[in-house]
Amino acid sequence: MLWSLKVHEAVGRYWAALACEFTDSTVLPMNITDLALSLTRLYVPQIKKALEQLREYWDILEHARTQLSHFIKASSDFLDRARRFEGIIQLTLHEYVLNPYELNIISLLNDRLMEVERCFVNPRGMPEQPSQRHMLFSVNSSDEYSSKVMGSVHNAVRFLEFQIELKV
Repeated sequence: MLWSLKVHEAVGRYWAALACEFTDSTVLPMNITDLALSLTRLYVPQIKKALEQLREYWDILEHARTQLSHFIKASSDFLDRARRFEGIIQLTLHEYVLNPYELNIISLLNDRLMEVERCFVNPRGMPEQPSQRHMLFSVNSSDEYSSKVMGSVHNAVRFLEFQIELKV
């Protein structure tokens, strides 16, 4: 085998392992609590930090600060609900072990897990980037190699910084 194809082989094996994991598990292997913790502990501080850099323009950023406070409240509410949902998942799996022929409850559980993921997908895409549909994992248009989550928010902050620099 060519050396240059080893990377492709490794990626293919990884995706095959993921596909097996998803198909073999009774409940989709998605941890909603981890997603909620990531929102509250990683994403919110990044956005706060980006807005804090524009502290001298608080009057312009009134709407953004309001949206940030709504986002913080929604993230903490999401974390509370995710923790409760993890308890429901554990209870459902315990009941499934006792009665493996009752698949309706498992189907409902997997549907709810998929709906959580769909909450972060905008079917129309991001503004000025209709091909980017995922709100959390969309690529930052000004820096495609950065690891910042919620690229559209960081794009908006950069755009505002640029507008402020033009006025000065």
